[in-house]
Amino acid sequence: MSGFNLDSNISREKKDSTGGVQSIYVMPFVKYNRREMLFDEQRLILFPSTMLISIHSEVSSFTENPELTPGGTMWDQTLTFEVQKSKASRELFKMLKQQWSIVIVDELGNNRILGLRNGLDVTYTNETGNEKGEFNGYRITATGMEDRQALFIADLIATGFTFPVEPDNFVFDDGCNFVFDNGDNYIFD
Repeated sequence: MSGFNLDSNISREKKDSTGGVQSIYVMPFVKYNRREMLFDEQRLILFPSTMLISIHSEVSSFTENPELTPGGTMWDQTLTFEVQKSKASRELFKMLKQQWSIVIVDELGNNRILGLRNGLDVTYTNETGNEKGEFNGYRITATGMEDRQALFIADLIATGFTFPVEPDNFVFDDGCNFVFDNGDNYIFD
């Protein structure tokens, strides 16, 4: 078959392929020029310095499907995740107002970037459930079409991503924390 070239064998893997997404990091989508990024096959090697915002989710999944189009292959990317507890301070409605790029870390430790060239559109529902044991929070879906599959990233920091520096701050479930007049936090032993 002309044009078909696999570079290496695909060997049998250990049976430790746990599904799911471990971590989710979001950033507002910016349309960078390709020359501002560095690629190596399916890997993103260099990206303009960008701050990633962490979103905690215990239920999340990522799917990617190739679609053949007249212009070539496009990759349909979908990330779904849940953020527990409806709170005014969450302000997830702000995600609806613009497109996003999202970095995920799957349960095998793979870092991948979604919405790299075209961004992701976000929709969500806010649910309270009918019973006390049902889900209360936000179900978020981010979707987009890309001309490359979600690229792998070996090292987020070395590639150009940064994280906000957060002070050690213990906050209770009810949103209260103890901060002294001098700005220090109450430290538990």
